[in-house]
Amino acid sequence: MMNKSLQFLAHPYDPAQKNSCYHHHPNMNLHKIYRVVITLNFELAGGALIIINAMLLAAQLSETDRYAGAGIYGIAEQFFTLVFFFEWMLRVVAYGWTMVAFLVCKHS
Repeated sequence: MMNKSLQFLAHPYDPAQKNSCYHHHPNMNLHKIYRVVITLNFELAGGALIIINAMLLAAQLSETDRYAGAGIYGIAEQFFTLVFFFEWMLRVVAYGWTMVAFLVCKHS
């Protein structure tokens, strides 16, 4: 049984829900993506990437010569932007656009 305060996080394609529309959904890959996104490992990997990105940003700011490692930091910035965008897209596919927009609006 889900806590009532967290009930808004229930996904419409969650097979654990008895009245779920998951069983009738034509794209079964949504279930696979959803099962990956809700795992603790996915959250921990995202958190670890955020910490590593923050450490790289701190290292870049602590450089005495701002342009000494510009190439390495530029590549790292592009890499993390791509990874975070991919993570966001997985969440949009798993939860649906309305859930992501709701969470963004709720926390801003």
